[in-house]
Amino acid sequence: MSRTITLLLLSVLSAMPFVATACTTREGAEGPADAYQGNDGKADGLEDGGTDATEASSDAAVIDPTQFAKLSLGSMHSCGIRHNGMLVCWGRATEGQTTVPTGDGWVDLDAGTYHTCALHSNGTIACWGEDALGQASPPSDSDFVSVSAGESHSCARKADGSLKCWGENFAGASTPPGGTGFTAVSAGADFTCALKSNGSIECWGDNSDGQSTPPASGKFVQVTAGMVHACALREDGTVLCWGNDELGQSTPTITVPATSISTSESHVCAIGDDGSVACWGFNWFGGATAPAGTDFKNVSAGGGHSCALHTDGDISCWGNNLRGEATPPQ
Repeated sequence: MSRTITLLLLSVLSAMPFVATACTTREGAEGPADAYQGNDGKADGLEDGGTDATEASSDAAVIDPTQFAKLSLGSMHSCGIRHNGMLVCWGRATEGQTTVPTGDGWVDLDAGTYHTCALHSNGTIACWGEDALGQASPPSDSDFVSVSAGESHSCARKADGSLKCWGENFAGASTPPGGTGFTAVSAGADFTCALKSNGSIECWGDNSDGQSTPPASGKFVQVTAGMVHACALREDGTVLCWGNDELGQSTPTITVPATSISTSESHVCAIGDDGSVACWGFNWFGGATAPAGTDFKNVSAGGGHSCALHTDGDISCWGNNLRGEATPPQ
C-alpha cells in the first residue's frame, strides 16, 4: 500500500499467479475493528460479557470456545479472536504477522497492512508484525478500550474518549486531535478518521485525494479508513465514501440499507439489512466478488481477499489465497 494509488503497480500485482478460493468453515467470526459508534472494544460473545445480537443468550452455553468471536483481515494475512479469548493469525508470515501473543483475555483486534494490534481485557495493547516505523510498538497505557491498525501507524481510544496514535507520522496521521469526545477511531494508510459522540466524523493526515475530508452533515455510526479513501455508515443504513475513486472504491454499489462496512486497500464490502454481501472497487484476485446468499451478519475486507460471517456461524472467504490468507484454521 502506498500514499497514492499506482495503477501500474496494481496491474503488475494482478499478473501474479491467481489463486482464488471460496471456502466455508464451521468457525464463527465477528467483523473487523472498524470504528463503530459506542464501540467499547469488546469482541461480541467473548467471556468478558459481550453478546452478539444474532447469537441469542440461549445459544451461549453451546458456543464452542475455540470458534472465532472476531475476525480482521490484513493485506495478505488474517487474524481472529476465539471465544476463549485466544488469538490466531494465518496467511503471510514474512513480517511476523502470524506470530501472535500467547494467553487468553484478548477482546479486540485489528489487522493492518503487515501488522496487527490487539486489546487485552486489562486495557493494554499488544502489536506484532512489521514494525519498521514503530507501528507495532504501542504505548504501555492500561486504559485503552479499542484499537485500529493502519498501514504504518496505529491508533487506539482510551476509556475517557481521548485518542492516542503511534508509528509513522506522515502528514500528521499519528497526531490525533485533542479532547475526549471520541467514540471510535479507524487508522488508514497515512490518515485517520474518528467518530465523535454527536455522530460526526473528524479525519486528519494526508488529504491529497480528499480522504481526510469527510461528509460535513449526517449522523454516522461507523467509519472505516482504507488506503486513500474512507467510507462511513449513517444511522439510516446509507453508505457514503470519499477520497480516491480511481478503482471505484468510493462508489458504493449496495442497493439496500447496510448494517456494517469494511474497507481494504482498494475495495469495500458491506452487509445489507437483508443479510446479503455487496463489494465494490478493485476486484484484485476476486476479493470484491461477493458470494450469493442472504444469511450473512458481518464482513471483513483484506488486500485481495474477503471473509464474511454467516448467521449460523460459518465463515465464507473468497479471493486471493496465495499465502493461505483465505483459509481459516479449524
